[in-house]
Amino acid sequence: MASQLKICVVGGSDSWQKKISETFPFMKIIGNKDFHINKLDNVDVLIINTNYVSHAWTQKAYDLAHSQNAEIIYTAKNNLEQIKNEIMKRIKPLFL
Repeated sequence: MASQLKICVVGGSDSWQKKISETFPFMKIIGNKDFHINKLDNVDVLIINTNYVSHAWTQKAYDLAHSQNAEIIYTAKNNLEQIKNEIMKRIKPLFL
């Protein structure tokens, strides 16, 4: 279900981003060092991990995702199971 959505992640430490990309390979990761905003084109869900990300990048990602009516999830969690549960809770209504 979630793999049919375009989900992007911004923020979090490099090691956290690596773990999330291994656990959820269908998610696009916007790296902290190489912030390519074009990965947000036609995004359905944007996850912003508020750890290790500048306010400017957070705002830029938010603005673009918001303009596309994407679901935006803020988190400071590092536990991938908790993040998975949060994503599913938030995107489930998109399928109803």
